[in-house]
Amino acid sequence: MRRVLHDDRAWGLLINDDELFQPADSSSDSDDDDDYDGGFGGDGARRRGQQEVFWNLSDALKVDEKPLRLDDSLMGRMIYMRWDTPHGWLVGTITQRFTQETPRLAAKFNYRVRWFDGWDNHKLMLDNYQGGADAPYSSWVLLVKSGQSSDADIMSD
Repeated sequence: MRRVLHDDRAWGLLINDDELFQPADSSSDSDDDDDYDGGFGGDGARRRGQQEVFWNLSDALKVDEKPLRLDDSLMGRMIYMRWDTPHGWLVGTITQRFTQETPRLAAKFNYRVRWFDGWDNHKLMLDNYQGGADAPYSSWVLLVKSGQSSDADIMSD
């Protein structure tokens, strides 16, 4: 039997036909799902079928030094940000900076980031610049190729 996968973008899940049409109170659920609450944990995150992406950098990348200020120098830079459970750490590229020239956006956000599935507006803060397995949600760092250490090195490529 051919199984069709459905992309549930709202929750970042891939589910098959059996899961799509199975009632939530089905008796075919495993014993470890006895406390299943409809897919939402206490923090509002969907739990079933998802696992958080934990801090994990390849040897080809390293965390760059914390920027001194949030300005145009971040444009085009690779960012590694920790999202709320169940998403975890994701890599993106900073593509746009919002300024007073875009007042409606600048009131709430300062940068636009392109992620693997689209883009999102963010309010990056220097106080949230931290990485590692114990970093809180909304933490972020800039990434560079191993062997590079500053903006000057990146611009010279």
